[in-house]
Amino acid sequence: MANTNFIFVIGRNRSGTKWLSNLIAGNSEVAAVQREGAGGILEIDLLSTFPKHYNLKNIEERTAFEILFRYSNFHKCSGLPDSIINEIDYRNFYEFFTAYGTAIAESRKKSVFLQKGASKILPVLVKRFPQAKFVIIQRRNVVENLVSNLVMHGEKVRLKRVFTLLLGYWRFRKLENTFISRPNVMRITYENLKGNTESVMKEVCNFLNLEYEKAMLNVPFKPNSSYKAEGERKVFIDKKTKMFVSIVSPIVSAVPLWLFNILLRLKVLAPERGGMFMPKSYELYRNEIKKNEAVNIG
Repeated sequence: MANTNFIFVIGRNRSGTKWLSNLIAGNSEVAAVQREGAGGILEIDLLSTFPKHYNLKNIEERTAFEILFRYSNFHKCSGLPDSIINEIDYRNFYEFFTAYGTAIAESRKKSVFLQKGASKILPVLVKRFPQAKFVIIQRRNVVENLVSNLVMHGEKVRLKRVFTLLLGYWRFRKLENTFISRPNVMRITYENLKGNTESVMKEVCNFLNLEYEKAMLNVPFKPNSSYKAEGERKVFIDKKTKMFVSIVSPIVSAVPLWLFNILLRLKVLAPERGGMFMPKSYELYRNEIKKNEAVNIG
């Protein structure tokens, strides 16, 4: 198996992670799983949700995971055959991901595999992939980030919800900042990327040991924007919201990371939305068993 380098693009939701990932994936040496209609780069539950819910030492749960993954958009868009799932020898999800990403890169004759991930899994990724390179992107405009989250989920601007999002924003911002001094971690901002795309991408490529290619700027996927129209944007970012954030944000930003973590453990700070609908995975497993039983009876 060839030596494949791994790149992780990390950031809080609505911070430009998808855009940055698609830009880097445009390099001729980089392989990534992308899909039209999803804004390009796809995330993967292997590094976040699956480890929390599946015990790979249990044969039924291991089988359920493999069945569910086979039906995932990530696998369907990878270009790899279903047989690869059974061929990989793995003890945990990180070994599976490493072998799977390497297989994608090799099948496309690339030397690098790129994956987008959320800020919350950064500590685990840094530990599990010490040789990988990480590019963290932060959106410094707090109001834009919070309202973009609200619009994406179709929510109205309620100050209670804005406050919850504000807690999450600063918790993950502080978490990301604890890693930026590492030599294999680079931090950029959404604002700089938007205002100086080419110069920032040249810096990113230099950090990743990739040759900068101007064609990288031509992302073929539709931008993943929360706002459908400028008028809609103005409706959500009103004076009341701006004033609330301008007053509360500096206060929340002063809260240390250790206190955020305590609040999370005490369930005072709600976890980020997301995760799998677990019954569906077991339903797929049961259906597969029924198919096999029907074949054996026949």
